[in-house]
Amino acid sequence: MAGPSEANPGDTLVYTLSYEVVSNEGTSVILSYPNAVTYVSSTLISGQGQASSEPGSTAGAQVRWVLSLGGGILEIRLRVPDDAVPGTFAVGAYEPGTMTTQSNPVTTTVVER
Repeated sequence: MAGPSEANPGDTLVYTLSYEVVSNEGTSVILSYPNAVTYVSSTLISGQGQASSEPGSTAGAQVRWVLSLGGGILEIRLRVPDDAVPGTFAVGAYEPGTMTTQSNPVTTTVVER
Protein backbone atom coordinates (compact mmCIF):
# COMPACT_ATOMS: atom_id res chain seq x y z
CA MET A 1 0.00 0.00 0.00
CA ALA A 2 1.06 3.54 -0.63
CA GLY A 3 -0.62 6.73 0.48
CA PRO A 4 -0.22 10.04 2.27
CA SER A 5 1.54 10.28 5.62
CA GLU A 6 -0.34 13.48 6.60
CA ALA A 7 -3.78 14.93 5.98
CA ASN A 8 -5.91 17.89 6.99
CA PRO A 9 -9.56 17.76 8.01
CA GLY A 10 -11.67 17.82 4.83
CA ASP A 11 -8.98 16.27 2.62
CA THR A 12 -9.77 13.49 0.13
CA LEU A 13 -6.93 10.97 0.26
CA VAL A 14 -5.78 8.47 -2.37
CA TYR A 15 -4.22 5.13 -1.42
CA THR A 16 -2.90 2.64 -3.98
CA LEU A 17 -2.25 -1.07 -3.84
CA SER A 18 0.05 -2.66 -6.43
CA TYR A 19 -0.65 -6.39 -6.64
CA GLU A 20 0.34 -9.55 -8.47
CA VAL A 21 -2.09 -12.49 -8.60
CA VAL A 22 -0.36 -15.79 -9.44
CA SER A 23 -3.32 -18.17 -9.15
CA ASN A 24 -5.43 -18.93 -12.21
CA GLU A 25 -8.41 -18.87 -9.83
CA GLY A 26 -7.74 -15.24 -8.87
CA THR A 27 -7.99 -13.96 -5.32
CA SER A 28 -9.92 -11.60 -3.10
CA VAL A 29 -8.41 -8.59 -1.41
CA ILE A 30 -10.00 -6.54 1.34
CA LEU A 31 -9.13 -2.87 1.72
CA SER A 32 -9.70 -1.84 5.33
CA TYR A 33 -9.83 1.61 6.87
CA PRO A 34 -11.14 3.17 10.10
CA ASN A 35 -14.74 4.21 10.63
CA ALA A 36 -13.41 7.72 11.34
CA VAL A 37 -12.93 8.39 7.61
CA THR A 38 -15.52 8.29 4.82
CA TYR A 39 -15.29 5.92 1.85
CA VAL A 40 -15.43 7.84 -1.46
CA SER A 41 -14.58 5.22 -4.09
CA SER A 42 -12.32 2.37 -5.13
CA THR A 43 -11.17 1.87 -8.70
CA LEU A 44 -9.09 -0.67 -10.57
CA ILE A 45 -6.49 1.51 -12.33
CA SER A 46 -4.94 -1.44 -14.17
CA GLY A 47 -5.45 -5.20 -14.17
CA GLN A 48 -8.68 -7.19 -14.12
CA GLY A 49 -11.22 -7.61 -11.36
CA GLN A 50 -14.36 -6.22 -9.82
CA ALA A 51 -15.66 -4.96 -6.50
CA SER A 52 -17.61 -7.72 -4.76
CA SER A 53 -18.81 -5.67 -1.81
CA GLU A 54 -19.21 -2.00 -1.09
CA PRO A 55 -18.87 -0.37 2.31
CA GLY A 56 -21.82 -1.09 4.55
CA SER A 57 -22.48 -4.49 2.99
CA THR A 58 -20.03 -6.22 5.35
CA ALA A 59 -19.00 -5.72 8.97
CA GLY A 60 -16.42 -2.99 9.53
CA ALA A 61 -15.04 -0.31 7.29
CA GLN A 62 -13.85 -2.24 4.27
CA VAL A 63 -14.41 -2.97 0.61
CA ARG A 64 -13.69 -6.33 -1.06
CA TRP A 65 -12.34 -6.80 -4.58
CA VAL A 66 -12.02 -10.04 -6.57
CA LEU A 67 -8.89 -9.84 -8.73
CA SER A 68 -7.94 -11.97 -11.75
CA LEU A 69 -4.60 -13.51 -12.74
CA GLY A 70 -1.86 -10.96 -13.39
CA GLY A 71 -0.77 -7.68 -11.91
CA GLY A 72 -2.44 -4.38 -11.44
CA ILE A 73 -3.10 -1.33 -9.32
CA LEU A 74 -6.12 -0.74 -7.12
CA GLU A 75 -6.93 2.75 -5.83
CA ILE A 76 -9.11 3.69 -2.85
CA ARG A 77 -10.24 7.23 -2.04
CA LEU A 78 -11.17 8.20 1.50
CA ARG A 79 -12.28 11.55 2.93
CA VAL A 80 -11.25 12.94 6.29
CA PRO A 81 -14.27 14.62 7.93
CA ASP A 82 -14.19 18.41 8.26
CA ASP A 83 -14.47 18.07 12.03
CA ALA A 84 -11.76 15.40 12.39
CA VAL A 85 -9.56 15.68 15.45
CA PRO A 86 -5.79 15.31 15.11
CA GLY A 87 -4.65 11.72 15.34
CA THR A 88 -3.29 8.77 13.41
CA PHE A 89 -5.10 6.04 11.48
CA ALA A 90 -4.08 3.11 9.29
CA VAL A 91 -5.32 1.89 5.90
CA GLY A 92 -4.37 -1.63 4.86
CA ALA A 93 -5.09 -4.48 2.46
CA TYR A 94 -5.10 -8.21 2.96
CA GLU A 95 -6.19 -11.52 1.45
CA PRO A 96 -8.90 -13.10 3.62
CA GLY A 97 -7.55 -16.00 5.66
CA THR A 98 -3.88 -15.29 4.94
CA MET A 99 -2.94 -12.05 6.66
CA THR A 100 -4.22 -9.63 9.23
CA THR A 101 -5.78 -6.30 8.33
CA GLN A 102 -2.67 -4.47 9.41
CA SER A 103 -0.09 -6.57 7.56
CA ASN A 104 0.96 -3.73 5.24
CA PRO A 105 -0.72 -0.57 6.50
CA VAL A 106 -0.14 3.01 5.50
CA THR A 107 -0.28 5.26 8.55
CA THR A 108 -1.76 8.73 8.03
CA THR A 109 -1.72 11.48 10.63
CA VAL A 110 -4.47 14.09 10.66
CA VAL A 111 -2.90 17.42 11.59
CA GLU A 112 -4.51 20.62 12.79
CA ARG A 113 -5.18 23.31 10.21
